[in-house]
Amino acid sequence: MSHETKSLINLISNLAFSLVIPIYILNSKSLPLTPEMKLLVAVAFPLFYGAFEWWQTKKHNMLSLFGLVNVIVTGGFGLMRLEGIWFSIKEASFPLLIGIFVFVSGLKKNPLFGKMMMSPEVFDTNKLHEKVTSRDKQGEFDRLILKSNHILSVSFLISAFLNFVIAQRTFIPINEALNEEQKANILNEQIALMHQRGFIGIALPSMVMLLGLLFYYFKQVEKITGERIDTFFQTTLKKD
Repeated sequence: MSHETKSLINLISNLAFSLVIPIYILNSKSLPLTPEMKLLVAVAFPLFYGAFEWWQTKKHNMLSLFGLVNVIVTGGFGLMRLEGIWFSIKEASFPLLIGIFVFVSGLKKNPLFGKMMMSPEVFDTNKLHEKVTSRDKQGEFDRLILKSNHILSVSFLISAFLNFVIAQRTFIPINEALNEEQKANILNEQIALMHQRGFIGIALPSMVMLLGLLFYYFKQVEKITGERIDTFFQTTLKKD
């Protein structure tokens, strides 16, 4: 199986288990489950998918850990029947923490962006370093990594703000006159709606910002090295 095919399958699987299936379960009127069971089952899909992916690849990072904790906290808030501002704070806090984590990694001279972009599985890092060193551009390259890391952290801070605004408009107060099951159903629908709005209003803009950052980074690497960026990609990738 080619690397491109595997990437496409992973993307589709991620969207299915993390977004499509949970939204369907939370909104379903036909599933013979209580509101609490719907929430537990919906949360279980991205949780177990993330655990299975880690078990297969044996790779983990702080971003994946934040994502799994986010899923668990969402389920916990739902089961505790928390409403409104608590979900808004939760939706904003995770990208905010990630943004802070990314920024601090730059202060510690170990930028997360550098780790992501200098993966030997994707780039011929030795060739890239040799080219940068031979042109006496190491300082300029290090500044590029740090600047890109700052831009990445800012993108998460923007995501935190958007998360809070969308959550405030989604998790509206639930009528106290309703019974507990009706309240739970409405809360599940609000969680599902937050996933939908979050994908359209947050995930898509975030992907655009990330693509813009990668385009900027690649162009600057070409400027520093005097070579096309594709000359530094690995020519062979591991196959199954």
